[in-house]
Formats: sequence, structure tokens, C-alpha cells
Amino acid sequence: LAAAPVAAIDASARSSSGRSTRRGRMAERDEEMAEAVAKEAGTGGGSDSDSESDASSDANSDASSEAPEIGLDQHGRVHPGPEGPVNYAFRAFDRCVALDEAGRNALASDCLAVFTARQAEDEETYSAGETYFLGADETPGSALEQLAMDIFKFHAQGITFDPARSGAEWWTLVLDEESDVAFHWDKDYGLEEYGVNVFPHLSTVTYLTGTGGATMVLPKTAPPLPSEDISGPTGLFAFCSRPKPGKHISFDGRFLHFASSDLLDMFGSGPAPAGDGTGASAATVEASAVTAAQPPRTTFLVNIWFNHRPRDAVALPNSVRAKLAPARPAGAALWTGAMMTPQAPQVHACSDPAGSREERYRLGGESADYEVVLRTPRLDALAAAGKVTDSILIKYEESTMPVVAKAAPAQA
Repeated sequence: LAAAPVAAIDASARSSSGRSTRRGRMAERDEEMAEAVAKEAGTGGGSDSDSESDASSDANSDASSEAPEIGLDQHGRVHPGPEGPVNYAFRAFDRCVALDEAGRNALASDCLAVFTARQAEDEETYSAGETYFLGADETPGSALEQLAMDIFKFHAQGITFDPARSGAEWWTLVLDEESDVAFHWDKDYGLEEYGVNVFPHLSTVTYLTGTGGATMVLPKTAPPLPSEDISGPTGLFAFCSRPKPGKHISFDGRFLHFASSDLLDMFGSGPAPAGDGTGASAATVEASAVTAAQPPRTTFLVNIWFNHRPRDAVALPNSVRAKLAPARPAGAALWTGAMMTPQAPQVHACSDPAGSREERYRLGGESADYEVVLRTPRLDALAAAGKVTDSILIKYEESTMPVVAKAAPAQA
């Protein structure tokens, strides 16, 4: 898409909401980076738990508080952007992880280790915006980082970008089958405090198990300024993806999305086919979480960033990396997506309000004052026929189109 630049946004006007929490995470990130530089220079940086001097902390805090200048094009993407044909379409690929069931189990266990490591030392959970970053010019030190880099390279084929300012922002989710992921946008949450929304070029989900809620993507973009009203229709289509071991989906990083078990009845009866002949995988988790017969919903999330590094995303700490499987030797691939052809979704119309189901879902985070009024088609005929699919394109009419609306105040 041709994208003419618009004036850069001066992000010096900050929103106060959540500023102290995010500022703390940015200061911690800067301290870790300073420590790593000190170690490389042989100046005796401390361990992960050591603190920098007060002078260094003050300097890093001052540096992180500087208001950045952000350039956006008319599509709301970073300018200057990459050169080349970035594929923003919704795409779904099967059998993208080159592992058997045992290998996926091990990878899922690493996902759990990373997910657990996102808890602070005082037992409080980090913000949902806490993520990791692997630069395009960096070397993976673990199998999960290798997978993140493989996914980045797959989506960066034929693209020209600045490796020093591009890469994979990644994190993991390990949830029980009934847990939902609230409607949200992926974005640089470290810039939100400066009053600007900046989104990744692509968002991706790789499913390591076949359980839990389906993912829905709506072509609804947020305005450049977080303070602006986000209410309005979401568009005339929606994409839905049911979890399946080894499946990978990608879509425009500006789009609103969520995951919910409420969506599963659209996909017919029975589990989604594994697609690789090995069946669903299982992660090793605490006995109180889920049983081996019903593994948790384990997903590996990667955002693709070109010419921009999200401020809050940090390098994976060495203390966490030491608990993970190492990166594979050269030539031992984890990722097979490059050999796969995108799977065409089944298309279903949602044109009759009487023949659809309406649900309301709150947006997550700071947008919780809004809700998505969502209609999904009743696919009883599909279920009765015993047909099973794992990707659906829903086509809406204006009378059935989902909308984002101001939510009613919560009852006391």
C-alpha cells in the first residue's frame, strides 16, 4: 500500500493513566541495558539482582522520560516504514512448528516457564503489556527466541528495513480452557503514556495446543491518540481461528482482537483436527491448574516491528533463559511455515439478526469503559453435519455488524 507521510506527532503531551507503573518498567529496562553494557565493557556490572548506582539510575530515568517524536503515515503505521510488500491480510498456516508431540510438549513447558517468570518478585503480576524483544540483528539464545526469530524472518521476506530498529516482540500465554483474552489492540504501551498509539506491522499467534478459546480479529483500528473516542462499527467481516497444535495465524497489527471459548460452537462438533497426525499436545503444569487429559491453551505471540522498537519490551533475562531449552544448531529448524500454503477459511454470512447470537464483551486495559457488541452466526447446520473447520471468515451486513460502544456503568 502506498503510504504518504504525515506530520510527525509530538508525544510530549502525556496521559497520566498508568504512568508510574510503565515508567518503573522502563527504568528497570534501562538499568538492565546499562548493566549489560558494563559487563561487555569489562567494567564489572553486577548480577541480575544487583542495582546500579544512584547516578546511573537517575541518568537512565531522565533518558527514558524524554518525549520521542513519532512519525505516522496515513494508515497509522510508523513512518518511515519498511520497503517491500508486507502482507497485512489474515493468513492461517498449518504444521508450522517442526516438532513431534513430545517436542511441542517441551516447547509448551518453556512457554509456561516464561509465563510464570512474568510475575514480580513480590508475587504481583506484571502488566499485560510486559513483553520481550529480540532484535533482527541479534542471536537467539533459547528455543523460544529462535522460534520468535524464525517467525520474524518468515514475515520479513522481501522486506527492506533497519535491523537495528526492527525485530520480534514476543510473549507467551498459558490459560485454562475457559479463560478469555479480552478485546485489545497490540501496541507500544510505553508510548501510550505520551499520548500516542503506535501499532506493530503484524500480529501473530502460534498455537502449541488445541484447547481453549478461539481467536477473533475485527478490522477495527484505534485512533492515533489514546484519548480519542474509539466507538463505532468494526467492519463488514471478522476472522476466527480455532486453536490447533502447530497452527500459525497473522493479521494486520492495527486490528482489534480477542479470544473466547464462546466462539467455539461456530466450528462444529469435536476437537479441531491436529493436522499433523500427532494429536493435541500437553504442557507440564501444576496439578491444580489442568489435567493432562485437558492441556491448557498455550500460545506463542509475536508482533512484527519494522523500524521501531517498542519501549516497554525488554530482552529476555539470562536468569529466565537459563531455564529454557537452548536454541537449536544451525540447520535444525523449529519453523516450517515457509513451506506451508495459507489455508482458505470457510466463509459464513451473518446477515440475519434473528439467526445470530448477540454477546457483549468489555475491552481490556484502559479501554474498559467500552464494550464490543458482537453477533456471531448460528452454524447449527455445520455442526449437525459433523463438519470441522478451524478458520472462519464471517461476512456481516450493516444490520449485524459488530460495534464498539460506550459500556454501561458497572452495577454496584
